[in-house]
Amino acid sequence: GNRRHIPEPMKQQWVTMSAHMKSSDIARVTHSSHRTVNRALRLSRLTGSVVQRPLQAGRPRLLTALDVAYLDACVERTPDIFLLELQHELREARDVDVSLTTIDRTL
Repeated sequence: GNRRHIPEPMKQQWVTMSAHMKSSDIARVTHSSHRTVNRALRLSRLTGSVVQRPLQAGRPRLLTALDVAYLDACVERTPDIFLLELQHELREARDVDVSLTTIDRTL
């Protein structure tokens, strides 16, 4: 397609240029799409950044902080509890079904 990566410094330059130029002129002199310039300028106004970054990198977590706290409490209450029992407790109390490996790695 016609997509190409536009480096963050260039987008920041567009924001600087926008103080004195219209977005259509910025697009023309930088050989960029008018829509792309407008999107970067809008994002800058809304977020203070010209690029979108994910809130959290990587794979989404299966267990929330409350789930982990529940597991910790179970272990504290019964230190010799088995992973299989933890899995059952988590499923019953928190309605969360995860593998034994996930529980093991979390603790």
